[in-house]
Amino acid sequence: MSDAPQTPVKLKPCKKCGAPGEHGRSGSSRFWVQCSKFGRNGNCNAISQQAGSKKEAVALWNAMN
Repeated sequence: MSDAPQTPVKLKPCKKCGAPGEHGRSGSSRFWVQCSKFGRNGNCNAISQQAGSKKEAVALWNAMN
C-alpha cells in the first residue's frame, strides 16, 4: 500500500446547466452525485447512477459530464 496522499477527485460541472455537482447518500452503501440545482434547489434533473462508494459515484458523474 502506498503512503502517498490521495488527490481528491474533482466533480465536473453539470453538462446540462453548468452548476456544480453535489454528493448524495442513502444508507451505508448507496452513493450518487446530482446537480446542485436538482429538485428542490432548481429545475435541473441531472443525476448519476447509484454506486457502492463515493469514489465510484464521482467517476460515474464525471463520465456522463
